[in-house]
Amino acid sequence: MSFSNTDEEILPAGSPEAVPVETESEASSEGAVVSGKTEIDPAIRKKFNITRKNGLSLAVALATVARGEAVPAAELVWENPLEDSLNVRERKLRTAEDLGTRFPKTQGALSRAAGTIAAFKWTEQWQKSAEAAAAKFVEAAVALGEASADFAVATGLIPSGGTVRAIADLQKLIGALLAVRGEDSSLVLERAADATLSRLRDAASLAENCARHESLLSLPYPEKACENESLESWLKLWNEAAFSCSFPRWMKRRKVVSALRKLANCPTQSPLDPRVDLGNLIAVRVCKAEFAQKFSDLAEAFPQLLPGMKPCGALVRIAALEKARRAVASALEQLASVPEKCEAWAAVFARWLRGNDVAFAKSGSVEKAFEKTGAALAAFGAARESLAEILGADISVRIGETPETAGAFAEALLADKELWRDVCAWNSAALSAGRRGMGTLAAAVRAGTIEAADAKRVFETEYCRRWSEAVLEVEGLSVEDWNPESGTA
Repeated sequence: MSFSNTDEEILPAGSPEAVPVETESEASSEGAVVSGKTEIDPAIRKKFNITRKNGLSLAVALATVARGEAVPAAELVWENPLEDSLNVRERKLRTAEDLGTRFPKTQGALSRAAGTIAAFKWTEQWQKSAEAAAAKFVEAAVALGEASADFAVATGLIPSGGTVRAIADLQKLIGALLAVRGEDSSLVLERAADATLSRLRDAASLAENCARHESLLSLPYPEKACENESLESWLKLWNEAAFSCSFPRWMKRRKVVSALRKLANCPTQSPLDPRVDLGNLIAVRVCKAEFAQKFSDLAEAFPQLLPGMKPCGALVRIAALEKARRAVASALEQLASVPEKCEAWAAVFARWLRGNDVAFAKSGSVEKAFEKTGAALAAFGAARESLAEILGADISVRIGETPETAGAFAEALLADKELWRDVCAWNSAALSAGRRGMGTLAAAVRAGTIEAADAKRVFETEYCRRWSEAVLEVEGLSVEDWNPESGTA
């Protein structure tokens, strides 16, 4: 972590008072010989009393550290302590002072909902936008709570704990079931449904493939064939495919062309490239043979999905069934610990899918509640994102899990709106502290481990400690040089 020591700003004359620096003459008049103690070497005394580039001397810094032994510690982290100028040190002093003066003005709002605010620049426009966003979030939370209650009444399914996530999960479940109304309920509810749906997907894919080949074979020849991109791709595939090698050159081209003319009902026109159509003929035969061998039983069991080799959009319908199956399995798994509720939900699903429930019919009460809840969820999410953007922070953790706790959070936030300006001012001071290696000090003040009134004193003590240790190390000195035999110079 790097923190700048450059003189990026010059503080006005009214900046915090500098620590008095002991002059060389004052130091020498302090008493050259101390009764009962070793006299300090004048050269050493000069090194300890000389004023450095940050306006401090070692003597003053060590005295400050000694006076602050009783204050709490706050680790300061910044690079090159010896590079600090007087201006840099004074800016850090001002920042520490700001931490101490601005924190009490927030009147505890930082520990409440307003503590979520991460903005550090307050304006009247920001205040208005934040108030409007918070009020809208309250409305969205109330609307979601009402919609979820109506949803529970319409469906008879109570979301676990009433959390926003549970409401969203239940809404997705009902949406998935609404999409497969009229389909065979066994494909959603039975335990073997996953395996059956997997086989159905394979069969539908094969039927789709066969239909695609047949459509290529029905292209008019030769004028329109070259306009079809699929034909070109199939020509490339045929040229590269391994099965093309099984048709040796001795196979008469005219026989292939004759067969294709007959198939395409174009007795006088030749195909653009017989290899392409030969590949399609082979593919159609293979598809039909494989379907008859593997999936004919599925076509008999589910004629609405696979009427012979005509897929009729079966892949889309099977995808909807798979989604509904996953949603139902997940819901029932979550209810496994309460068997009676699990059985009740399963019975409701079966009644819906079999078409025996008026509420589940098109435009019925369940569908209306589903749409209302979906709109409420969307509005809630949009209001949450808008408020989070204005506050400059992720509020997902702070708003709680239910619509009620989310609304309470926004109301508590609005209750402290008169303090938002002071919160932003504190954020600005904390940001400045972090940039100057004083982030732990700001965090300690906010947490209450360091009293706000002691912030400046704690900083001075820790700053002098860190800086004096660096100077002593560079110059090969020690505290004993200034305080021999634990005495005072």
